[in-house]
Amino acid sequence: MNVQMITEVSIKLPDETGLLSKVTSTLLGAGVNIMAMVAWTEGGTASFQIATTQADTAASALMTLAPDVTTRTAVAVELPNRPGAIDLAARRLAENDIYINHVYGSTTATSAPIIYQTADDETAYAILRDTSDSLDVIL
Repeated sequence: MNVQMITEVSIKLPDETGLLSKVTSTLLGAGVNIMAMVAWTEGGTASFQIATTQADTAASALMTLAPDVTTRTAVAVELPNRPGAIDLAARRLAENDIYINHVYGSTTATSAPIIYQTADDETAYAILRDTSDSLDVIL
């Protein structure tokens, strides 16, 4: 299991048809790899959270679309795609009193890449890194 510290880059833009393409094309033009993304609209505003290891480049590129771009740390974990994997990670964070602000992810045939943004990402990273050493034995 791979665990790494990443950065989420967030931007809010007026909602319009083709906006996802505008955002992803902007990042592609800057050579930014998107590890994960979540986006939604509310009241005519589109919000994007983009997980990447190239936060400075992504933020600079997105500032061409809007001046208000924010960044924050997060923890990316590639869990095995099997019952209990996400529960184990969430339980370890809870046992260590780590508050999860938000989480999102997806699955492939063999893995479940998950992004955790917590009140203490450095400690969450250490906990999940240590958990990853024994994950195959525990599950």
